[in-house]
Amino acid sequence: MAEVHPSAVVDPAARLGESVRVGPFCVIGPDVVLHAGVEIRSHVVVAGATEIGPGTVVFPFAVLGEIPQDLKYGGEKTRRMEGGSRGSAMTGCSWRAATSRMT
Repeated sequence: MAEVHPSAVVDPAARLGESVRVGPFCVIGPDVVLHAGVEIRSHVVVAGATEIGPGTVVFPFAVLGEIPQDLKYGGEKTRRMEGGSRGSAMTGCSWRAATSRMT
């Protein structure tokens, strides 16, 4: 069973695996998949079509899966972003989807 801090906001459509831990002041969006053993520490945002592999630790103030920082991005759908197993996203990092256009 997942453990979610009372101050965290987890969309009911998000899929949380066995023994996932979501810390204080985190936001987990509707199209997010957190596999078994993922630990989301405090003040983390996981949004968009994002899948985090088993055993991954996400440290405070990380932002995963938000819209691209590309000025050409026009709101089009992006591919699912996937993080591997037993990895880490360190404090303050940002994993964002890429745009489909190359020019």
